[in-house]
Amino acid sequence: MLKQTGVVPGLDWTMNLKILATYIEAYAMITAEGAVTAHSLGFTDGVEVNELKLAKVDRCNIVVRCGESVKAELSAIGEDMDEFVPATFLQDTEAPIVWTDATLSVGSAVTNWREFAFGVNNNVVAEFLGTTLVPTDVEDLQAEYFGHAIISRKAASKFAGVKGGAETAIEITLADHQTTPVTTTFTLAKAILKSSRIEVPGLGLELERIEWEAPGLVISS
Repeated sequence: MLKQTGVVPGLDWTMNLKILATYIEAYAMITAEGAVTAHSLGFTDGVEVNELKLAKVDRCNIVVRCGESVKAELSAIGEDMDEFVPATFLQDTEAPIVWTDATLSVGSAVTNWREFAFGVNNNVVAEFLGTTLVPTDVEDLQAEYFGHAIISRKAASKFAGVKGGAETAIEITLADHQTTPVTTTFTLAKAILKSSRIEVPGLGLELERIEWEAPGLVISS
């Protein structure tokens, strides 16, 4: 006989970034491996309005692509989900951060990028106790940091850095469009370049994709 073994309420979404301190720094990507804060997430599909209760962000990936606004891809899990009536939905009114507001350094400044992304896996787990079918608690474990960059091969390849296995300092900045603009710096001081894959088309631009992992992150502004 099949029996219900537990339900993990969750939410996946993508959003434009406007002010990083509002949500990303407060709830998703915490400086110096700080604790992930539980919070309520209200959302609607246009028909129902729901609330993910006592949610924690499990994964956050910030993506920068040429010609586009900077986006965050997020997933969160919570202890419960139910319909609710919000007073109002909160939103930032500033213009989105775009690709020209970003810089990337991998050991040294990189300007020949087509795309780069960086993020955190907070390793949030659902804990079930007693006879409940929804989690009794959600806990974040050790944070893991990752990222990649797609760059043109008209400049030096990063293959030697991958092969050497040396620690590399990666620094990313994003500037917002507040009345007094704020530039936020993400520093991965001891990143390891994990792979280098080169695309060689018959015609067109040769591209290299490098990927990295890091044990820590410091956010400053």
